[in-house]
Amino acid sequence: MPMTKTGQRKKLLESWVDAGWDRADARSWVDAGFAQPTDAEEWKGRYRPWLAAEWVNAGCDVPEADAWDSLGFSVSDVLSVKQAGLVQSQVAQLIADGMDSWDVMRVLEVLGAATLRSERWLPVIKKHGGLVAMLSKKGFSMQEIEMWLAKGFLGYEISAIVESGASINSALSLHSAGLPKGTVGGRSLIAAAVTAGISPDEAKRWVALRLSPDVLFTMFQRHADIRIVESLLGKQVPPEHLTDLPLCGLTSSAAFLWSELELRGKAVLYFEAGVRDPAVARRWAEAGFAPNAIRGFADRGVEPELAARLVEKGYMGQDVDKLRTEHPSLAKVPPADRGPWSVAFLRSSRAEDTVFLKRAVSDELRERFDFAVDSLFEARTYSGGMFSSSHTYWTFADGGVEEVDPYGFGIPGGTWVTGQQALKRICQRMGLRPPPLKRRTVS
Repeated sequence: MPMTKTGQRKKLLESWVDAGWDRADARSWVDAGFAQPTDAEEWKGRYRPWLAAEWVNAGCDVPEADAWDSLGFSVSDVLSVKQAGLVQSQVAQLIADGMDSWDVMRVLEVLGAATLRSERWLPVIKKHGGLVAMLSKKGFSMQEIEMWLAKGFLGYEISAIVESGASINSALSLHSAGLPKGTVGGRSLIAAAVTAGISPDEAKRWVALRLSPDVLFTMFQRHADIRIVESLLGKQVPPEHLTDLPLCGLTSSAAFLWSELELRGKAVLYFEAGVRDPAVARRWAEAGFAPNAIRGFADRGVEPELAARLVEKGYMGQDVDKLRTEHPSLAKVPPADRGPWSVAFLRSSRAEDTVFLKRAVSDELRERFDFAVDSLFEARTYSGGMFSSSHTYWTFADGGVEEVDPYGFGIPGGTWVTGQQALKRICQRMGLRPPPLKRRTVS
């Protein structure tokens, strides 16, 4: 009766044990495919059974496996090299000439063995290794690669410049204008300048500003207007602050206003979030909103102070639409111009900075007034004596709102707004043009 496979394996293991092998070790080597103990003797202690089997299947004995391993090649690498028709001595010479195993395999994969044997291209390959393969994979010919590398450009730089549509001559023109070759923190100034559409003449102006490479790279990346940058530097704005500011799509004077804000690191982010007025950006910042948190409110016409109150009450930007359905007059975002302040207020003879709400004001404006005041500021109410009035105050920076409900005599009733800033805020919430602020003189 023929012996089963299990029986054959058991008999094979017994022969290994009889030859002095530990049973567990014998089982590992037999499972890896070694038939006789003598086949495994020279591999044992140098390679694990499965790796030794892979080297054997690749046609290597122990000395050859050791040699490939010392050169940094895996078994799969060796199979690829042998299939390409290269021998170990040729590969060893490439390694000795400065390449490493990664370079050899990338060149072999992309360019083939013929290039590795080519006397014409071998010097370029030995010097730049895997970089040549990377550029070739991106579509560069060996002639183009040699030309770019001969001019001193780096691989990343070459790729970025060409992908932006520039030629080697345009890149060399920017270098002649003073922009350095190479990369700073992995970033190429010439590539960034090409992408930003910087001309050689403009590059000379940028170089003349003597900005650090990091700042200059950021300027190119953001397509900064050099006229604005020159203006700000002329006004003593520190160069390191330039990266915090919006420098494209506005005037030099507006950019300077942004530079005066204490929004270190955030000014450009508020600008990119859609805020074009630096004073409004300050209000969002003072209200505690990060630049990426304002859109839900700002896109719905909600001002920073109201947004802060809504957040305190647990509302988010998307809740504004629902709130406006509960307040019909708030269904529309106040337009830029619903009329001057005088459609709702009259000047008071009580004080220069005091106005009162007209009794005949429309219901819509009255509701906007109440909502603006009630949603932005806390009320404080108290009553006086027999001949005084009941008052309710909403305090602003320079004044507030006073509700007078007379029950004595001699005191006019109505709603009063005191203070220029207070009136300005109320008008903005109502969609009215506030009166111009009067400059106070100090005697």
